[in-house]
Amino acid sequence: MEQLGYDTAFDRFDKQQPQCTFGLSGTCCRICNMGPCKITPKSPRGVCGADADLIVARNLLRGAAAGAAFGAATGAAAGALTLPVSSTVTSYAVPFTVIV
Repeated sequence: MEQLGYDTAFDRFDKQQPQCTFGLSGTCCRICNMGPCKITPKSPRGVCGADADLIVARNLLRGAAAGAAFGAATGAAAGALTLPVSSTVTSYAVPFTVIV
């Protein structure tokens, strides 16, 4: 891809090095405007009182909820497309965009 002048997610990841160790361990909380809170032995709780276990659980659940919402939206879009095609419409052209 470099020969074509494109950068990939892997290229952008390499440019972001070194990664924050708090973010990699999941103990960085960015939920409220008081942070980001970084949990260390010196400060074992964030501004809101959340400890490392709670922050990791929050981050995991927020990611799972985002993934579930994306899946539901994709299913709804597929269903909305399937209904008119399957009922009375005999031909349907699927619109798509080619990115070059």
